[in-house]
Amino acid sequence: MRLLFSGGGTGGHIHPAVAVALECRAAGHEVFYAGSDRGQESEICRREGIPCAVFPSRPLMPPAWRNAVAWGWSILLATRSARSYIAELKPDAALVSGGYSAAPVVQVLQRLSIPYVVHEQNSVPGRTNLAAMSKASSVATVFNNTQQVPASKMHRTGMPLRSEFMNGLSGEGGESILMMGGSQGARVIIDMAMDWPLTPGRPLEVLCGSQGPPAGAKNEPGRRFHRSLSGEEMGRMISGAALAICRSGAGTLSELAACGVPGIFIPLPSAMGDHQMYNAREFAEMGAGTLMVQKDVSPSGVQAAAREWLEDHDRRAAAKRALAEWTVPDAAGRIRRLLEAAVR
Repeated sequence: MRLLFSGGGTGGHIHPAVAVALECRAAGHEVFYAGSDRGQESEICRREGIPCAVFPSRPLMPPAWRNAVAWGWSILLATRSARSYIAELKPDAALVSGGYSAAPVVQVLQRLSIPYVVHEQNSVPGRTNLAAMSKASSVATVFNNTQQVPASKMHRTGMPLRSEFMNGLSGEGGESILMMGGSQGARVIIDMAMDWPLTPGRPLEVLCGSQGPPAGAKNEPGRRFHRSLSGEEMGRMISGAALAICRSGAGTLSELAACGVPGIFIPLPSAMGDHQMYNAREFAEMGAGTLMVQKDVSPSGVQAAAREWLEDHDRRAAAKRALAEWTVPDAAGRIRRLLEAAVR
């Protein structure tokens, strides 16, 4: 079976699709990727040995009225290129994981009547996946309460996680506090690390993202700053934590769930459709985290919430059990089977 995968611009769309592609390749299928020439997909696919075609697709940047013409032109060019590539490739089915990279691919799949599955990572679908759902064979979701998905097509498969992340899991748990700023390095989180009160036996690990550590930050006993980590290092870092303080993107929450680590979640206010707020709410409602709105956040408030978690072993144990029930270990396999069913 020949399968096409598309999604990206950012790793949150690419890594799940690549994880499923590797699962499908291991099952004996041919796999190919299609995305944008400005995203991370070509480099990620190169490392995994997956053939990748890229097209000149672009996100619609604000202000929309000023950038609409250039964006429309890029989509037109990308759709023409995608049509030529897909018509020659003749895939049996495709997986669409969202993001601007997949928009022209979705248009071509629909025009050529090629069956496809949508994988929606967040509680609120993005524009590309919303447009794709009506003609999808099925829609795979991560969260239980994903909005706007046709009930007849919805299958909760969970989030396929990177193999290198899973290889890094210690399985022992730990006592560290993990502050994660995400790939963009959320300053509202990272800056709190500078004056965070340290406790013996409770190290503070700070993942700063692309912006790097705050000015004046330095590593010291009990407090370490990291700019970026490999997938395996991330697995070791998260599985060695007692508590995380972070945003609430789908990938981050799924990795925490795989490690049984609760969190204090500060959703990104500008997230499309406020999807990070809804993601975090599902975790908070099942007792796996504390939701805090960014405009109301203060260092003292976050420290107080952290103390409540760290001093209550029973609460953390209950969160670990809830996360074990929520996570889906065989997510990639479940999506592979949806693709195979789409062809049949």
